[in-house]
Amino acid sequence: MEIQILCAECVCCMQFELQVYRALRELGLKGRVFRVEGESIVNYLVPGSQAPGLMINGELVWAGGPPPSEEKLKSWIWLAFQREQLQKAG
Repeated sequence: MEIQILCAECVCCMQFELQVYRALRELGLKGRVFRVEGESIVNYLVPGSQAPGLMINGELVWAGGPPPSEEKLKSWIWLAFQREQLQKAG
């Protein structure tokens, strides 16, 4: 699983990154988590949205606005995990 945090290099983004790591740990999953910072984030955001944002396996699942709850974040990660498992099964 690949998780990208579209980051404006602020404290909120850093806290959100920690939330992502915590959610992975609580779900017992592994993933590659990295930040996309600076001007390159515009390549990932849809018009009208803003950082911070979250992409899981290449899909933008959240951008801008209030940060998602821990439960919502976990549900996005779990859904992405289930999709990966279905693709592997074939």
